[in-house]
Amino acid sequence: MSEAKTIFVIDDHETARNLLAGILASADYRVLTMVSAADALDQAKTRKPDLIVVDMNMPGMTGWEAAKAFRAMPETASTAILGVSAHSTAGDHDAAHAAGCNAYVTKPLNPARLLNAVAELLASN
Repeated sequence: MSEAKTIFVIDDHETARNLLAGILASADYRVLTMVSAADALDQAKTRKPDLIVVDMNMPGMTGWEAAKAFRAMPETASTAILGVSAHSTAGDHDAAHAAGCNAYVTKPLNPARLLNAVAELLASN
């Protein structure tokens, strides 16, 4: 049996963070949660994630900035990034991809859609 994939979940809102983590853990992923992108960038130096799920609209370092920073780090330059946001315009999707996200899902979260996106990203990474 293969080892569970490690997923970073970064969201400043506790409820959203716990919801994301719960959905992913129910699918047997190893989930590490962080309140800020800065913390996740620091953690990524020693705990290489298989996937990063980041809220795009956080105070301080935004998800947009975090995606660019993860792409610039050797440890996470090729790690799949899934952006999550309540904003759902085509421009938001395009901006997420331009920042370095491989995929983008919108809130409110649809668990099946989230898990499908995660599975696709992990399979292609």
